[in-house]
Amino acid sequence: MRLSFSYLASCVFGIAILGFSIIEEPEVTITIDGKKVDLEIGISKEAVKGDLNVSVTGEKYKYDVSEFEIILSEGDKAKRKATGKSGKISLKNFTDKAKKGDYLVIKITRLYGTNDEGISDRLSSKGMIYTIPIN
Repeated sequence: MRLSFSYLASCVFGIAILGFSIIEEPEVTITIDGKKVDLEIGISKEAVKGDLNVSVTGEKYKYDVSEFEIILSEGDKAKRKATGKSGKISLKNFTDKAKKGDYLVIKITRLYGTNDEGISDRLSSKGMIYTIPIN
């Protein structure tokens, strides 16, 4: 299916007339013991004993990650699960099961945003799932 420029322009124009706003794509930062995790490179097995932090930043909102899940998996099999609160969790419970080739899967389940006016809203965290390979 091919969309013409005039069709796309009318859709954008229609959004502007109806008063809808486009929601920003926030930036998610994952750190372990204060060091930023590169999702492409991953982490060493030795790093799976520190404190993991998940933070979200953006221009429109001040974000608060109030809850997230972390899963240690081998392929599609979950070895261990835990829930982090306030964007923080200790990975010490994962150390004994983690091995090279496994993954840490982080899923943000509750995300709140406070706008410039101080109004706080629960925001959709659908699709906020991040995979960190263990090397």
